[in-house]
Amino acid sequence: MKKLVELAAFGLGVAGCFFAVATRCLPVWQVSGELGNVTGALPVYWDGVWMDWEHHSLGELRCAFYQSLLPLGKHFRSWQALITSSISFGIVSVAIYGIGRLRFPQWVQVKPVSGAVFLLSAVLLLIPMSWTTHESAQTLGSLPSLRRKVGQALYVGWTATVLFIIGGCFLQYGRTG
Repeated sequence: MKKLVELAAFGLGVAGCFFAVATRCLPVWQVSGELGNVTGALPVYWDGVWMDWEHHSLGELRCAFYQSLLPLGKHFRSWQALITSSISFGIVSVAIYGIGRLRFPQWVQVKPVSGAVFLLSAVLLLIPMSWTTHESAQTLGSLPSLRRKVGQALYVGWTATVLFIIGGCFLQYGRTG
């Protein structure tokens, strides 16, 4: 039974890793607005960590990667670095667990180390998710007619953080005999 719990915890950590990768590809928030009494006259914008989208009322959708990191704010560059670090540490944790289970099955220290790295991944992902959620709640400066809505990346990122935490805690503290 303890082995099944351990494998389930590892599976949650791996799922968190996949969700963290998906966070990079989805829109962080959606910006929409209105001109006077006409809603939908402005295009809808989605800002992602690596690309942006523009959807016009005629059904046309344009996607583009950021051509340069210079025009992006410090926030976007920080988010990119933290999300990439979280994904990297998640992959390292998967590698530690996999190599430890295959090459050194008698070493019980492999599971807690893998769990600790999953927890580090969760913290690294928690920071940009919290930061971005806070930024989404703020008004858009001098344009009160524009409003932001939380995008899919935040929901997927919060889910990845929870999966990392649950998987990491069970691997860190669930000792098998």
